Amino acid sequence: MPLPTSVTLHKSAGRLADGDEVMTLAVPEIDNKKRFEKMIFRVMPSGKPVLVLRIAPDDGTGKAGAFGPEHIKQNEYWRNYVDWANFDAKDLVRKLVESNIFASGAELTGQYQPNSPFPSFPTSQATDYVINAEGTITKDPKPASGNDMKEGQDKQNNLLDNIAKNLANGGKTTATGGTGTTTTTQKIVRFVLIGLGVGALIWAGTKLLGKKKK
Repeated sequence: MPLPTSVTLHKSAGRLADGDEVMTLAVPEIDNKKRFEKMIFRVMPSGKPVLVLRIAPDDGTGKAGAFGPEHIKQNEYWRNYVDWANFDAKDLVRKLVESNIFASGAELTGQYQPNSPFPSFPTSQATDYVINAEGTITKDPKPASGNDMKEGQDKQNNLLDNIAKNLANGGKTTATGGTGTTTTTQKIVRFVLIGLGVGALIWAGTKLLGKKKK
């Protein structure tokens, strides 16, 4: 489907990265001039996405001049375009607004207030959001990478080790060459803790299967 004439760029379907340009609009102004509005996808530390706006004037030939500084815009700002009569890009903007993922004005506080610049540079890292061919954005958690899985396993191992050490030695560790060593008692406690976790999962699975059979 061809893009409306007011859309000079539209992000292709796929996973969004922090800092991606979602869309650029050529917005009509008086005297047959335009202003160009670039929507940039950013994600706050809370995980809530926002669209950051950068505006460029018409350079006199119908093309965008230099884009100015960025401004965080609340979801309500973009909703104004949805109700704008005779704006051929309003349906595409509606899909963004009705995705219901972007922060509202009430959710933008502190460094992230509306009209403030985003306080950090884009990371270009893949996010938990994807855009489809129609322009709707949905949350779709990205698959865990090998590093994520290793980090999670390391945290679990450290937690089990600390619990075992505290139970076995009253919070004291046996140091060898400056590093802690796991005693036999600690290993036993660790295996017991793991066994209890596995047992809990088996019990839960048995209960679930029992309910399905009824």
